[in-house]
Parts: sequence; C-alpha cells; structure tokens
Amino acid sequence: MQKIFLTLVAVLLLVGCSASEKSYETIEITTIESKVSDGWQIVDVREIEEYNGGHIPNALNVPLTSISKGEYASLEQDQNYIIICQSGNRSQTASEQLTKAGFQVLNVKQGMSSWTGDIITEEQSR
Repeated sequence: MQKIFLTLVAVLLLVGCSASEKSYETIEITTIESKVSDGWQIVDVREIEEYNGGHIPNALNVPLTSISKGEYASLEQDQNYIIICQSGNRSQTASEQLTKAGFQVLNVKQGMSSWTGDIITEEQSR
C-alpha cells in the first residue's frame, strides 16, 4: 500500500513538473516596448482586417484562426514572441497553443484597445 502511495506521489510530481514547463508569462501592455528593445518580436493574433485597421509597427500578423490550425510557419522556434490581440482573450489562447508547440511567448494582458503607442494602418504601409 505504501509503495502504491509513493508511486502515485512520484507520478503526480512528474506530471506537475512537466506541465509547469509548458507555461507562459502574462505582461502589462506598458512593458511591450522594453521587451522589443530586448529582442522580442510582437505577434498580433487578430484577423487580417483588424490588423490592417491599425497595428503596432513591425508586428507580425498570425491570426489565432491560423494558429489553431497549426499554421504558424512564419514563426521561428528560436525567436521570443509577445502575443497581442484586441482585448487579451485571443492572445491568451494563442499563447497557450504556441507554448504547447514549443515557442517562448509572453501574453499581453490587455490588447490593442488599450495601446497608446504608435500604430500603422494598411494604407500607411503601402
């Protein structure tokens, strides 16, 4: 009985440790610029129409709908990513999925609706 209990405890510890390896941090929107200065790349997970309406300069657009289908070939495994959306919900889902796929990500608690920095639109990028 004691062996079974110890085995169960060991298994639970192993599962807990491996689950904690697959986690990400959530940051405030005000820390984005300092993270970009440290080499992190912004990924905007809103749909293309939303992204074209206004996004952070140099942000990549990889919609959550693409990420959910496993379509994120434009992302490199050795790059660190800051994940942002409109309000913080889609970025959380994308962060979970990208972390499971082996990417190092930071989720932005807020979204573009709270962004006060520069934005660029599709018209400006032409």
